Amino acid sequence: MATQSEIQALINQIVPNGNYTAEEMNTLLTTMLSYTSSIVDIERVALQSLISSVGVNTNAIYKITDGVSDTKVIFVFGLTTSSITDNALNITDGTFGTYDITTDLYQTGGGTILTPDEVDAIEGANAPDSTNVFATINDLQNPDLSEVYTEGNTVNGYALTMDSASGGILGITLSSSFAGSTNVVAFGEGASSGSTHTNAVAIGDFAASSRNGTNIVALGNYAGNFSEGSNVNAFGLESGRFSKVGNLNALGYKAASNIAITKTNINALGSEAAKGSSGDNVNAFGNSAALDNSGSRVNAFGLEAAALNISNDVNAFGDSALAGNSGFSSTAIGKNAGRKNSGAFSTFIGGEAGYDSNTDIGNSLSSSFVISNIYIPEYANRAAAVAGITVVLGAVANNTYLYYNTTTFAIEAVRL
Repeated sequence: MATQSEIQALINQIVPNGNYTAEEMNTLLTTMLSYTSSIVDIERVALQSLISSVGVNTNAIYKITDGVSDTKVIFVFGLTTSSITDNALNITDGTFGTYDITTDLYQTGGGTILTPDEVDAIEGANAPDSTNVFATINDLQNPDLSEVYTEGNTVNGYALTMDSASGGILGITLSSSFAGSTNVVAFGEGASSGSTHTNAVAIGDFAASSRNGTNIVALGNYAGNFSEGSNVNAFGLESGRFSKVGNLNALGYKAASNIAITKTNINALGSEAAKGSSGDNVNAFGNSAALDNSGSRVNAFGLEAAALNISNDVNAFGDSALAGNSGFSSTAIGKNAGRKNSGAFSTFIGGEAGYDSNTDIGNSLSSSFVISNIYIPEYANRAAAVAGITVVLGAVANNTYLYYNTTTFAIEAVRL
C-alpha cells in the first residue's frame, strides 16, 4: 500500500501543470483506488467532527457529498489523524484544486480536464474546433475520411468528394481559392495555381500552373507550366512547359517544351523530344528527336532524328536520320541517313546513306533514291555474283539479293 505522502506527491506532480487530460485524471484516480484502504462518503460537518476528535483515517479518501453549500462533490485525503489534505478533486466540475473544509471554499488549482480537441492542440495539431480532424491516443476513435469531410468541407484549400459507403476519396477539387477552375485534382506546391482549367489533373510542384485549357493531365514538377492548349498529357519534369499545343502527348524531361507558336497534334516521347518544335502533326520518339524542328507532318524515330529539320513531310528512322534536313518530302532509314540533306523527294536507305561523315556533307540532289554502298556488295560480273550469292554461302532461299556489277556499272540482282 502506498503511503499518503506518495499519493500526495503524485497530486503535486500533476496539479502544477495547469492542464489535465482525462488520461491523467484516470491515472490518478486508479492509483488512489489501488493504494488506499477505502473511500468514505461523508458530509462536511461529519468530517470536521472526525478532525476534531483525532479520528481521521490516514489511508482513506473522503468523498464530501455536500461541498460548497451542497453544490459540489469533493475528494480529499486523510493526512494525519487530525487533518486532511488541502489538495482536492472537484468531481462535479472535473478540476483539481484546494478545499478549505472550515470555510467550505473550493478553489481550482489552475487547470481543468482537457477535451480531446484541446489535447490535439497541445500536441501540435490544429486549433480545436469543429474542423479538427487529427486524432491522438486520447481520442475515443480515429475519424475516417468521410468524417473529416463532414467536419470541414476543405482541407488546405482543397474540397474532398467522398464515397459515403467506403469512406474513401472520390476526388479532390480545388476550392474557391482557384476561381474559374472546375473538376481539378492537384497535388504539389503551386500545382494548377494561377490557371483556368476544366477537367485537369496536376501532380507535382507547379504542374499545370499559370496556364489555361481543358482536359489536362500534368505529372511532374513544372509539367505543363506556363502553357496553353487543351487535350494535353504531359509526363516528366518540365514536359510541355512553355508550350502552346493542343492535342499534345509529351513523355520525358522537357519533352515538347518551349513551343512558342500555337500548334496541334504533337506526340513526343524522350528527353527533349520535340522540344522547341514549331510544326503541326509531329511524332517524335527518342531523345532530342525532332528537336527544334520547324516542319509539319514529321515522323522522327531515334536519337536526334529529324532534329533541326526545317521541311515538311519528313520521315526519319534512325539516330540523326535527316537531322538538319531542308529537303521536303524526304524519307531516311538508318543512322545518319539523309543527314544534312537539301534535296527534295529523296529516299535514303542504310547507315550514312546520302551523308559523308568525313566531310560532314549531305546530299543536295532532288528526286534521289540513295542506298549506302556498304549495304550493296559489288561483283566483277554476273557470273561472279551468281557464284557468290548462294544458299550454301549463307543466302536465304525465296529472296532477291541486289549487287553492283562493276563491269556494267548497274545494280543487278540474284533471285533465289
